Amino acid sequence: MKLRSTKKTLLKLSPLVACASMFFAQQAFAHGYMSMPESRNLLCSSKQNPGKAPENFSCGSIQWEPQSIEGKQGFPNGGPLDGQIASAGISQFSPLDEQTADRWKIKNLTPGTHDFKWTFTAAHKTKDFKYYITKQGWNANKPLTRDQFDLMPFCTVDGGMKVANEVGSHRCTIPSDRSGYHVILSTWHVGDTAGMFYNVADVNVTKDGSGPTDPGKPDWSEVGSILPTTDLSVGDKVSNRVFKSTGEVADMKTTITITKKADGTKDQWPMLLAKEINRLRGANLMAGVQHDGRIEPGLGKNDVFAKKGSNITRTETSIEEKPTPGLDEDFTMSNNTEFKIQNGKATANFFLKLNHSKETDVTVKVYDSTNKMVGAKSAVMKMQGDVAVDISDARPGNHIAVATSKIKDGGTLMQQNSEFKLTGDASGGEGALCYSAWKKGTAYTGGAKVQHKGQMYEARWWTTDEPGLPQNTGADHTGKVWKSLGACSK
Repeated sequence: MKLRSTKKTLLKLSPLVACASMFFAQQAFAHGYMSMPESRNLLCSSKQNPGKAPENFSCGSIQWEPQSIEGKQGFPNGGPLDGQIASAGISQFSPLDEQTADRWKIKNLTPGTHDFKWTFTAAHKTKDFKYYITKQGWNANKPLTRDQFDLMPFCTVDGGMKVANEVGSHRCTIPSDRSGYHVILSTWHVGDTAGMFYNVADVNVTKDGSGPTDPGKPDWSEVGSILPTTDLSVGDKVSNRVFKSTGEVADMKTTITITKKADGTKDQWPMLLAKEINRLRGANLMAGVQHDGRIEPGLGKNDVFAKKGSNITRTETSIEEKPTPGLDEDFTMSNNTEFKIQNGKATANFFLKLNHSKETDVTVKVYDSTNKMVGAKSAVMKMQGDVAVDISDARPGNHIAVATSKIKDGGTLMQQNSEFKLTGDASGGEGALCYSAWKKGTAYTGGAKVQHKGQMYEARWWTTDEPGLPQNTGADHTGKVWKSLGACSK
């Protein structure tokens, strides 16, 4: 009876515990993404190529978590609505649902048999994986709906309720009647939750595995990209710079100037720059999006291709922002010229006044007399404000503060310097002033402060012992009578 009563009590307390346990269990399982062929969501991130820019852009938050496209089970009869298949119906991932012939990076894939793969950040038990492909003749400029797909999966892998990464290879054969641009949909049917993961991959099914090229311009290779990184303003310039193994080729630089606001949007100007590259450099360079055997400029990201034999190794995009006429971007900085050290620490306060009213990023760095940086603080400021820099290992002496400012929406980095001094005080720390010298045989009571061999000490209780000796001096809670206050400063 006693045991039964104990169990009953635990059950009464369990709903919150169970709820929390389920939450953490879900988090612990984490998720996964299709990595062969590379999924649309994976190409939105840098997971495949750390340190390099993603191949898909303007994807929204999926760039941080390509493994998280988990929706409801039941496809094709249930699951996400038509037009929301790529995002699994998750609103924050809805940019993945945009569908045009040139919106996404398309990877080449030969017909026949392949080992399709998923990468798991941590695996669920699995019922199955299924692979679907768009119908031949589907409309690449319409949303992804069930009508666009052949709803008979061309490949099914039984999970056997094993953990996903123990299921084995996904040996799948692309239907022989497919060619050109297609979307492959893979579903991962989870066996231990109510979830199903949805990933789509954009592929170009081609017999020889080669990508499309501009007709009459064979043997082109990708040497760079024009990325939709930021909106530009009227008067800003953006250039495509060309490099060979010997360095930059100045006379192959292509530049456009933004003349109207609509042309400065981050999706528009890359297309305009691509068109100008093709107009001026078409013999050796082409820029655009590959589709159906052509390289044509498009909205958003445009790739840059060099002709074989041109010896072009890479290209870069550079932006030159037009200064705002009549805007004084400078600022002034002031301080109280002297700050005190307390317990080895100090805070230096600076007042910055901008000569304009634009939102500005500011940074203040503090250096000591040896040019060692001892503190720093960044802030966003408008008009004016205070910046307090904490210095944790404060030493007395002369210091210099270096402040920089840069308007958030463009402009020039400005710099100002300000000198100040850190001084010690009686409360301790390395900046403490010198106290009377310790005298042998003198009795010191708790709280007494002395100087001995260039160091400062404070007695914790009555003592005649010599400060500085290991057996007599130590940190708090060590049982040593003397506490070190740091170096003496005269």
